Amino acid sequence: MAVGCAGCDLLSPDPPAVKAVWTAPLPGPNAILGAHGFDSTALYVRVYGDTTRFVKLDAKTGRSLWVAPQTLIEFGPAKLHVHEGLLLVAATGGVVAYRTNDGSVAWQRPLPGRLSTVPGIDTKTLYVPDQEGAVTALVLASGLIRWRWEDTASSGSRLTLFAAGVIDSVVYAVGRISGLNAGGDRGVVLALDAATGRERHRFTTPELRSDYRSVRSDGRGGLLLGNMARSGVDDLDPSTWSFRWRVSRPRNEVFPVSDLAVHDGILYVGWQDVVAIDVATGRELWSRGSRGTTFSTVVCGQQVVTQHFNLSFFDRATGRLEAYNDWQDGQYPTSDLVEDGERVYAISENFAYAFPCRR
Repeated sequence: MAVGCAGCDLLSPDPPAVKAVWTAPLPGPNAILGAHGFDSTALYVRVYGDTTRFVKLDAKTGRSLWVAPQTLIEFGPAKLHVHEGLLLVAATGGVVAYRTNDGSVAWQRPLPGRLSTVPGIDTKTLYVPDQEGAVTALVLASGLIRWRWEDTASSGSRLTLFAAGVIDSVVYAVGRISGLNAGGDRGVVLALDAATGRERHRFTTPELRSDYRSVRSDGRGGLLLGNMARSGVDDLDPSTWSFRWRVSRPRNEVFPVSDLAVHDGILYVGWQDVVAIDVATGRELWSRGSRGTTFSTVVCGQQVVTQHFNLSFFDRATGRLEAYNDWQDGQYPTSDLVEDGERVYAISENFAYAFPCRR
């Protein structure tokens, strides 16, 4: 039986407000963040102003370390990747790798198609799906194309890919397939060999109105899939290509399917309420009302932190609302949260913030 109730925290007294450890202004007039990434020492921020730029901030102090201009990219991604001294930026136009030490360009690779917001990555390769139904594998060290997979089996239908993940030497690219031959919109999962790009398997949902936007391991050999059309999460077993469990909310609820926060076998997701789900069974463990539609969810220390028009800090074990932060001076969140186990980092229209988490 689930513990708690959706909306119950909305009826309780306000919890204490949490204060930022630091607040840093972002450069440029009316700066609007498109994305940010994180490594062990720094926060990387994509800022819109008169021009698009990337900013590196010291994670301890918020001090600006460098500002790099955008190169061939037309529109920014939803996420940035930081890996082995490179800041990787994938969006319309191609992929750019900036050196994290000084912001200089290590390499850039023009690519056709509208690139997905969530590439997959392993130790040597970046796997970039695009919304025209292709996946390109790029060598991290040089940006050279290792292989490129293009759809040749969807005649009469359109394949659109939004995200990729790499698990046990298999690239799982997810999205939807649409058109007459598909009978409508169905969720799709492609399994590609990470070394060669060879298609191993193609799975489509049995029902219409499915649309996968994120994929990650469930830690038990399965795939957790964010299903935007169903406003839910599916756990798929790739050894049998059958569902272990599926959960969803009413379709009028917004669900940020890019955020599948998993910790110690528990999945935390945010709809109008914040829910903890046992990954092994799909059983709801607790549910708590948030202060609006949740746009981002992370696990930081002993807390689950959600972002809507403020930040809410929930106890990870019980779901009790412990603290919150209201945005001030007309500032609103404009990107996903990132965390390092001690702090959670958030971005508003003109500022970056670091807030402490309970450890």
